[in-house]
Amino acid sequence: MQGTWTSEEMGRAARHAYIIKPHDVLLDIIFLIVGLVLHQIVITLFFCVVVIPFAVFYLRPMRTWRINPEIHNNIVYTVNEAGIKAVSNKFEVREEWSSYSRSRETAEFFILRRSDVRRNEALPKRWIINSRDEAKLRSLLSEHTTASLRHDALLDSEETPD
Repeated sequence: MQGTWTSEEMGRAARHAYIIKPHDVLLDIIFLIVGLVLHQIVITLFFCVVVIPFAVFYLRPMRTWRINPEIHNNIVYTVNEAGIKAVSNKFEVREEWSSYSRSRETAEFFILRRSDVRRNEALPKRWIINSRDEAKLRSLLSEHTTASLRHDALLDSEETPD
């Protein structure tokens, strides 16, 4: 599978793949406590419900897009029994399946959760060339991770068309 990320797709992938971290919750709690002490609960709720999610789910992916020009290039993913390899003209990354603990499927992406919980990885579905490749990917995800995949009678059957 191969393709090129778009900035919009990067943002959507980041929203699907984001892991809420303890410092995110701690920041919300600190804002709530300060708001209660200063009797400014409306402003506090605005920050907790609007500003922080905007920063996490919009500004952070756009910053990632701007400071990492290597993701603007075509990326070729090779997925096999050994793991996942991503290659572009700027980088090459190899990850064994043991690096991933869980996976899930959304309408646009396959999300792989890293075992070390630093970050998740997203594989865009639009990069999959045919149904046989998608069936193979689904099979590998089910075999090597705790997978939460959408049911697809055609792809989940033993025989898959091209």
